[in-house]
Amino acid sequence: MKIKALFLLSLILFIQIFLNLYHPPGLLSYIIPSLCWGLIGVLSILLWGLPNIFKYVNLRIVKYAFLLSIIQLALSVDLGLFNSFAKNPVVFTPTMIVINLTYVLALILGMEFSRGFIIKFLCGRRKTFLILALSLIYSPTFNLFETIFSGQKPIVLVDFLGSSFLPSLASNMFASYLVSLSGPAASISYVAPLKLFNWFSPFLPSPPWGLTSLLGVGFPIVSFTVLENILPKRLRRKSILKVKGFRNSSFRSILPFILFVLVIWFNLGFFNVFPSVVMSGSMRPEFDVGDVLLLLKVSSKDLNVGDIVQYVSESRVMVVHRIVDFKGIFLITRGDANVNPDPVPVHPDQVLGKVILIIPKIGWFSIYVRSMFNFIFQFIGKLHI
Repeated sequence: MKIKALFLLSLILFIQIFLNLYHPPGLLSYIIPSLCWGLIGVLSILLWGLPNIFKYVNLRIVKYAFLLSIIQLALSVDLGLFNSFAKNPVVFTPTMIVINLTYVLALILGMEFSRGFIIKFLCGRRKTFLILALSLIYSPTFNLFETIFSGQKPIVLVDFLGSSFLPSLASNMFASYLVSLSGPAASISYVAPLKLFNWFSPFLPSPPWGLTSLLGVGFPIVSFTVLENILPKRLRRKSILKVKGFRNSSFRSILPFILFVLVIWFNLGFFNVFPSVVMSGSMRPEFDVGDVLLLLKVSSKDLNVGDIVQYVSESRVMVVHRIVDFKGIFLITRGDANVNPDPVPVHPDQVLGKVILIIPKIGWFSIYVRSMFNFIFQFIGKLHI
């Protein structure tokens, strides 16, 4: 069975690469993926056998999985009510509803039955590595690479990570845990309501990406913790994995992604405090290139002469200079190393934050990394020419 599971895993990897490299036009973009994932689902059932699949079903866990999915949907709708909703871009003609339904069902059945078969027969000592690798294969990892190497702006990459990739990865890891407890029935009960809602609801919640990533990454972690505490030991012992320490190792596998999301939020100012690396010497000797500044978001009434602020210039460049005067509501700024004030007054709406802390030199690593990525992107761009 291990050989069959390895073959199935290799086939899934091949299909994912094929579907990400080949973009068929029109209806073929739905039909071909449906056929591929439908084949994976049928093959998984044939290799495993329905009687063997039903042996692992535990209705209690299936009900818990479905309930957690509904709670996650309810929280998502609540976020939409407090923020906004957007029209679903999916076309809702009768023909497209049938095509989309076929596509979604093939995707769910193919992924979850193959997930169950692979975890059942390949999980051993390296269980955490397998679950993480399988979750990466089922997540939009290839789209992540495409976003990284296509030269997109950093904010595009950050948005993709927070709103799509990391939530998908966390959801896939939680689905793998459910499969280990009660086979594909449990993971389908969790995954299916979420996917069907996203495909067939006329309107979708559209909160800021920070809240989207918080819910998408945080809820599977909370759900995992809840199940680990409410399930009796006799149910946990029925886990397909049957390997001591799975719970802790799985949690440790997902924890870095939670921390990564928090770091992204911090860098983008979701906590009203954010860092910035000094890239020029216009404020010497107060601070120099490579220093890291910690900035606080403040209102215009809290700005005074002598404060050092970061603002966005008319040419969309980030500038960190000192306030030397006010002209009406406008700020007059100047770099300490400069003789003359900045030529254009700064409107308060342009100000991003006020410097509250200076940390010397630790930003050089960030500068080197940026330089390296700029070199890589330029090199890749030359290859495409």
